[in-house]
Amino acid sequence: MPDLQPRMMAYYDKVNVLGYELLKLFELALGLGADELKAFFKKDMNSLRLLHYPPQKPDGDGVHLGARAHTDTNAFTILAQDANGGLEIRNRDNEWVAVPPIAGTLVVNVGEVLKVWSDGIFSSTLHRVINRSARRRFSIPFFMYPSYDALIQ
Repeated sequence: MPDLQPRMMAYYDKVNVLGYELLKLFELALGLGADELKAFFKKDMNSLRLLHYPPQKPDGDGVHLGARAHTDTNAFTILAQDANGGLEIRNRDNEWVAVPPIAGTLVVNVGEVLKVWSDGIFSSTLHRVINRSARRRFSIPFFMYPSYDALIQ
């Protein structure tokens, strides 16, 4: 797959720009000054992953495969997912709810860092992946991380 690296680097560059644009929107929503949150992103610590989830039994509990329930530790995640579904979030009623894939869209998931910085105005949602589609599932999460020396309080 000789063209994989240049294609993924081009995607990384585009979603990285999107991440900084989203950061501006979070600043605006929190009533912060321009680049107030961006100041915590002096060194590029962002990362991109290519994930594969094998099929699971449609009625499986998801304990052995997929991604167990967790919150993201970064500021936020920008997720591209295929049409198979499998991403679920836990709502305020403590129920697991499917996040249906919508063609041409990305999912933005707030992480623990932004939860702390916003004093809980933005919450980090517990989520998991159970691939009940009977097909292989692929997703590409982009993790927006502050610099390793950023103060998280």
